[in-house]
Amino acid sequence: MFLLGRVTDNPTQSYIDTEFGKYGDILQGSFIDAYKNITYKGIMAYKWLSENCRNVKVILKVDDDIVVNTFKFMNTFLPGFLKSPRHIACRRLHKTPIQRNPSAQWYVDSNLFKGKTSYPDYCQGFIVVISNDIIPELYEASLVTDFFWIDDVFLYGLVPQKLKSIKYSSLNFGKDVILGVDKPIP
Repeated sequence: MFLLGRVTDNPTQSYIDTEFGKYGDILQGSFIDAYKNITYKGIMAYKWLSENCRNVKVILKVDDDIVVNTFKFMNTFLPGFLKSPRHIACRRLHKTPIQRNPSAQWYVDSNLFKGKTSYPDYCQGFIVVISNDIIPELYEASLVTDFFWIDDVFLYGLVPQKLKSIKYSSLNFGKDVILGVDKPIP
């Protein structure tokens, strides 16, 4: 599924409608599609998956500039992952500094995370594998977690913190995942 927000011009919306009619793989929310609204896409995904994909075992969330070695993922990584419920696999960050400089891209006002210099642990969101058994809990937790516009911190840090007994594991970069579409596996 491709997750989108609302667009403000009719030609683009018409193109989206045509694409959806042809492939049926677009989920479009009622929020404006903008950088600071990416968190809403993740919440929308948690909701949609909770309501429509209960028979799926694993959710693979991938940004559009990531290449997954599908054969290795399916044959090597996935069998072990399937044996472990309540599981998230990702590149997990620890003690990432909160950007307080107003000119920084991910600037965060001092009113948020008061007294903190770093975020709680979270997954980088460019690729995240989640066992589907926890998706409904993640959705419910997202509704009671104070909204934060940096999607990785919110969706893969603050929200999962509210769940019990989550197991984390790391993906093998350069093997399971290649960063950047300019370096695909031959």
